[in-house]
Amino acid sequence: MDEPVSAVENFKQLNAAEIRSRIIGNVVTDDSHWSDHFAAGGALDGLELGQRKPGAWKLHGNEMCVT
Repeated sequence: MDEPVSAVENFKQLNAAEIRSRIIGNVVTDDSHWSDHFAAGGALDGLELGQRKPGAWKLHGNEMCVT
């Protein structure tokens, strides 16, 4: 039987350059309930349980701020 894996064991905080290369221009999703597309210009196009959730994002140092 497989042992459960803790998300903390695989956690790695991204710096600003890693956020730009891995997140910006891509979609982050759980593959069934929600998805967030982080557009290069700072727009956020979210979808949660079929409802559109527009927003915005910006980088502040090594932190990504989402509204």
